[in-house]
Amino acid sequence: RDLNGFLKLAAELGLKVVARPGPYICSEWDGGGHPAWLYTKTRKLRSLDPGYMAYAADWYSRVLPLIARHAEKGVVALLQVENEYFWGNEEYIERLYEEASKYVKNVPIVTNENWHLSRIPNTIDDYPAPWGLEAYVEKVRKYLESQPGLFKMFMELEGGWFKTGRVGYEPTNRLSLPAEWTELLLKVAYGLGLDNFNVYMFHGGSNPGYYAGKYVTSSYDFEAPVREWGELSERYYRVRRVYTALASLGGALAGAERLEEGLVKRLSPCSEVYGRAGSSGVVLVLVNPSDQPCLQRLVYRSALTPRERPIRIPPRYAKVVVLDYALRGSPFKLEYSSAEPLAVLSTKKGLALILYDDPGEESETLVFSREAIAKVVTSGRVSADFGENQVLLRAVHADFDAVVQLETVHGRRITLVFTTRKRAERTWLLDLGDGLAAVSNLYFVGEASTSLSLI
Repeated sequence: RDLNGFLKLAAELGLKVVARPGPYICSEWDGGGHPAWLYTKTRKLRSLDPGYMAYAADWYSRVLPLIARHAEKGVVALLQVENEYFWGNEEYIERLYEEASKYVKNVPIVTNENWHLSRIPNTIDDYPAPWGLEAYVEKVRKYLESQPGLFKMFMELEGGWFKTGRVGYEPTNRLSLPAEWTELLLKVAYGLGLDNFNVYMFHGGSNPGYYAGKYVTSSYDFEAPVREWGELSERYYRVRRVYTALASLGGALAGAERLEEGLVKRLSPCSEVYGRAGSSGVVLVLVNPSDQPCLQRLVYRSALTPRERPIRIPPRYAKVVVLDYALRGSPFKLEYSSAEPLAVLSTKKGLALILYDDPGEESETLVFSREAIAKVVTSGRVSADFGENQVLLRAVHADFDAVVQLETVHGRRITLVFTTRKRAERTWLLDLGDGLAAVSNLYFVGEASTSLSLI
């Protein structure tokens, strides 16, 4: 009930808030958030009924000025009116939008799962069952083609499911949803062209007393990335690994558009290829929905990629592959890597690029430099073949990271770190003011200071 306190806490923790004040919110709450007495005061909820709209306007007048104050401070990043209003009624949504606009003026205002609108940005939800992707891909593609030029977001991307009291001891009504399924959905949507995501729920919680909807348990754990009791689950580590990579790639690939047909060709039918291309490079998402590994090779601009070894895509997995990626502020370009990118860091000693793959996997990476390469230093299970302007690296991803440092004739450096997927999930990037530090351990809790060594 302390909304102001909640928003202040979000600011202290550096979190951005998507405010969804309804008036209908669902969230498996009793009445979708409507108080029980409202049923006796209106003829039809979620409509232009004068009685309902009067109470909706009164609610907005109380809650939105508070949200607006925090929006002005940069804490609230987005406002959503209504929720999962599937059946149109554009005039009703427009009225809520206009009412909200009286108070909130400096952040986007959207709605959710209403495909019949022309002016108000629509956001989407999806909770597909593993492992069928066809309908999911079709929905995302259709969504991206709708409302040209308007803001787009996955407001609820499946991060679990709720539970009713009739299910027994299973974690959700849909049994246990694999963490790798959430990772797959995230990567596929990104590869298709979507940039904004909210995994729902990200933090499981509780619906105390009689706030929960009919038959819904007071526990709203949702098998979420952060469990109801605060534990970081396997889903959390997979989601944060993907988020870390997308945040790192996002700036350089801002404005990248869907991959032009024929630009990249696959040599094997064992995976689908989704992707996007921009002036700074190409990002591909290679999707293997089967229960067998896929060995894939690509042809990019008439060149076989990778040159020597195929890209291994594990079963039921989506692998992110970067091609022709210009590393900003440096003479270096990542021509390709069969390992996945985690982060590009700017440090006191130059750039650092962290790449990950499965334990024991040997990845192939080609780096180009506009300046002649003067020195190559390696550590760990990695080999390097280099000429004047390029280096071909073969690295084995193991418990001990392989590290390569390249230095040009003008002293420009890049450090490449080859690690495992598990270690990448537990690598924390800390902004120390004078650069970024990467800290790897099982469960980082604590404060950092500039005494930490930079890469």
